[in-house]
Amino acid sequence: MADLSVILTTADGLNYTKNCLMLLLPQLGPRDELIIVDDASTDGTPEFLGTLQGLEPAVKIIARRQRQGQPAAINRGLQECTGQEILILHNDTYLLPDTVARLREIMAARPQLGAVSPMAVASRSGYTRIETRPYQTLGELSEVAREWVEGLGTWRVRWSMVLDDYCLLVRRAAIAAVRGYDIRFTPRYFAADDLSLRLWQAGWICAAAAELVVHNEGQRGINDKERAKEWYQENKRRFTEKWGFSPTYSLNVNDLLVTRLDAREPEISVLDVGCAGGGNLMRLAQVCPKAGRYGVELNAAAAKVAATFGDVTAGDITKLDRPDWEGKFSLILCGDLIEHLADPLPVVKTLGRWLKPDTGRLVVSLPNVLNYTVWQGMLQGEWTYRDNGVLDRTHLRFFTRQSGLALMEEAGLSAEVVDDNEFYITKEPPSEAMIEHILKTPGAAITRQELMALQWIIEARRPGGSDET
Repeated sequence: MADLSVILTTADGLNYTKNCLMLLLPQLGPRDELIIVDDASTDGTPEFLGTLQGLEPAVKIIARRQRQGQPAAINRGLQECTGQEILILHNDTYLLPDTVARLREIMAARPQLGAVSPMAVASRSGYTRIETRPYQTLGELSEVAREWVEGLGTWRVRWSMVLDDYCLLVRRAAIAAVRGYDIRFTPRYFAADDLSLRLWQAGWICAAAAELVVHNEGQRGINDKERAKEWYQENKRRFTEKWGFSPTYSLNVNDLLVTRLDAREPEISVLDVGCAGGGNLMRLAQVCPKAGRYGVELNAAAAKVAATFGDVTAGDITKLDRPDWEGKFSLILCGDLIEHLADPLPVVKTLGRWLKPDTGRLVVSLPNVLNYTVWQGMLQGEWTYRDNGVLDRTHLRFFTRQSGLALMEEAGLSAEVVDDNEFYITKEPPSEAMIEHILKTPGAAITRQELMALQWIIEARRPGGSDET
C-alpha cells in the first residue's frame, strides 16, 4: 500500500507533462506511487511516458486508445491507486517546492477534511483563484506566492463550497464515499464542482489552502478555445439539470457581508436571506461555529444544499410568516436580493422586526446603477440587460447610494454605507476623461466613489423599542 497515490491525467500537451513531472517527482517518496492516465494523446506523449518505467517512485502508465475525458480518466486512476491520500493533478499544473508535503500536513491535521486544493491564478473556482501581478518564471511565481501569503488574514485554510482539481488532494475514504467523479461532466468543466458538493453532503469538508500557490495553464493550455466554450456551456447546463441551480450563481460567498459578523457577541444568531447554495452559511460555520445559522432560499434545490450548513427554509421571503423570529437575529445578511423584488419595502420592514433591538444589524448589498459601466452604455445610447452585473436581466429595482439609504430609513431603520465593492468590470480601467466629464457636468452632485462602486454595502439597525417597522 502506498503512502500517497498521485493520479496525473494527460491528453496531449507533451511539454506541459514534461515540466509537470520535473517539478512533481522530487516531491514524492519511495513509498508513493504515480499513476499516469493518458487519454488517447497523439503528440508523442505515449512514447515519452514509456521511458518513465522503472523510475522511483513506482510509475504505472494507463494508455487509453479512445479519448473519454478527464472525469473518466481520473476514475480509471482511482481504480488502480492504493494510497489513503490521493493527489489528482492535471498535466498543465506546475508545483512549487514542498507543495505536496504541505498539502498532506494540512490534511493530516484535520480529520474531517475530505479535499484540499492550493490557489492558482487560472483557477476556475473563485474559492481558489487569486489575482496577482504577471509572472513568467517559477522564480517570479515564488515571489508572487510570497506576496500573496503576506497579505493573507487569519484563515490560511478556508472552507470552500467548490474546488478546482488542477491540483486536488483527496482522502481515499471521502472520494470512495461519493464513488468518484460523475462522468456526465465529460470532457471537462464542473466535474470538480459536482464532486465538491457531493463531498460536503457526505459529511466531508472541502477547503482551499490559501497559503499555497501553484501555476496552472488553465485556458492557455487548451488549443481549441471555441470547442472549450461549447464544453463549458454544455456542462454548465448538465450541472444545472442535475442540481437544480446555476453553478456560477448559487455557490458563492460574499465576504463583504460575512465580515460584518462580530464573533465576540454572545448567543449569536445569523439569518442569510436569499442564501442560495449556502456559501455565506458555510463561511459562518468556519469562522463562528457556535453561531445559530439560518437561511431562507426561494430555490428549493439550492436550499437543500444550503441545509448542509444551517437551518434553511425553502420559501418566498415576500410571503414568509415567522412570528417566532421577531427580535431573534444578531445579524441578517441580504445580498443580491433586494433588487430582485417588485416591492422591497415590506420585506425590509419584516427583516427589521426580526432584528434584535439596538444590537441587531441588517447588512444589505445593492448594485450601484451609477457605476461607470452603465454610463458608458448610456453615452452610446444603450441600456443593455445582461446575464449578470448591475444590469442583470432579472433585476426589477435599481439603486444609487442615496436611494438605498432612503429605503432603509423608510422601513424605520437607521442606516449607513459601510463599504463598497469597487473593481474594474472591464479589462481596461474606465476612461478618466469620461469620469471627469461626468463629475464636472453642471448640476452634478455625485462623487468619484459613486461612479466606481459596483455595489453598496449598507448596514441598518432597528432602534430599541421601535414597533413602527
